[in-house]
Amino acid sequence: MPTLIHQRVRAAKNGENPTVICRMPSGWAVIGDRQFIPGSCLLLADPVVPDLNALTGAQRTQFLNDMAIIGDALLEVTTSFRINYEILGNTEPFLHAHISPRYLNEPDEPRAVPVWVGYSRDELISQPFDLERDQPLMRQLAAAIKNKVTQIKNNDLHKPSYTPKQGQYLAFIYYYTKLNHRPPAQADIQRYFRVSPPTVHQMILKLEEKGFLKRVPGHARSIAVSLPLEQLPPLE
Repeated sequence: MPTLIHQRVRAAKNGENPTVICRMPSGWAVIGDRQFIPGSCLLLADPVVPDLNALTGAQRTQFLNDMAIIGDALLEVTTSFRINYEILGNTEPFLHAHISPRYLNEPDEPRAVPVWVGYSRDELISQPFDLERDQPLMRQLAAAIKNKVTQIKNNDLHKPSYTPKQGQYLAFIYYYTKLNHRPPAQADIQRYFRVSPPTVHQMILKLEEKGFLKRVPGHARSIAVSLPLEQLPPLE
């Protein structure tokens, strides 16, 4: 009997799955049925296989790479500061990955654990997929995914255009957040680099303008680095 994964992949192939964001080399990027965490996505393997171990080496690499590209796109078009990746398959035992953006304005306790652990079932089902509401985000994600794929083909994905000093600010913000579980205040940045408050403020504005930092409007201490760790320099 076909499972839900088989049904969704077949519908995607037939152009009948409204949750489809775009086709990817290893399968289908789709937006999740539950949007309590905005932008929650899945990657459905096509052809359908039981699990990651059923793929060849090259196929495994492609599937995992496609997962990361969806994460890159979410970091670009949402205010998320981190992406959670999960391949479970316990309820639906065919290969699919959950890609969940996490936000600094989530409460501290649920933000520290997987979405399905931190929130109740009633909370998670309170915001179902709505095509009219979610389609603008889906279109943004599709465009960002296409751009990331093109960058990889052109070997440009790992070439961020920041200055050495900008790179140090980004590295400090990234590691401070990692170690303290919250972003630094501007005063923390000022003390570390021994510069004036206006210098820190102007640097943050410049990094936001270049797309390397993002903030949650109206929330204090909400800056987050948009680049993955491998694109950051060592902190000096």
